[in-house]
Amino acid sequence: MRDVLSGRLLAAENVRLSDTATITALLQPIRDLNLPVIGAVSDAQESLLQAIASLWPAIAHQICQFHYLREASRPMYEVDRGLRKQIRKAIQQPVRDVRSQIACRVTKLDRDDPATAPSVAQLQLLDDYALAIQTALNLEGLQPFHYASLAVDDALTEIASSLERLKKGAQQARGGQARAAQEVERTPDVLASRGEQCPTYARVGSRDGADSVGRCAASGQSARHEYNRWSAL
Repeated sequence: MRDVLSGRLLAAENVRLSDTATITALLQPIRDLNLPVIGAVSDAQESLLQAIASLWPAIAHQICQFHYLREASRPMYEVDRGLRKQIRKAIQQPVRDVRSQIACRVTKLDRDDPATAPSVAQLQLLDDYALAIQTALNLEGLQPFHYASLAVDDALTEIASSLERLKKGAQQARGGQARAAQEVERTPDVLASRGEQCPTYARVGSRDGADSVGRCAASGQSARHEYNRWSAL
């Protein structure tokens, strides 16, 4: 128990029970000090309400604002948790598939070979983006008003924007260059729109090279307004 104004600790004890008798016994020494108590703030636990009412019957008793808001926001918080699960369900496994394919492809390339070193670097970059998506999917909320699905949406939006800038930069870099013959590095595009199978392959590092990762991030951007779309998936 603390004084609200000064923050000074008035009483503290480890108790095995939190019934009215135990709480009353804990607060009784403070009552015996005859301190001018003008009000109490608690989490509205029934034993606390009864103990304080018996010791200081005339004072005002306010519910802690945090606990009040936490309970008031609980229905929306539960809805938000369900929405994040839907987003995870739609994106998590495809991202794992992409990372597995990238890892498999990297093991087949010689990191020390100058001819394949750029492809290895590009694959590792895509894997970093995929890891960022996985991290975003595990963001947690915090009651009362920090919702996980909105945090996930913000993170995926940033990732998608970064990938878009990456592709635009690659397009500009190639704008004045003639196309040269080169080995085609192929990565299965397992992240076709809405999870449909796609028989096409993308060249790693080309304009479509980041699409298998980028569609993962982009598909989660509308979390705020598209709960029904996740349900349909």
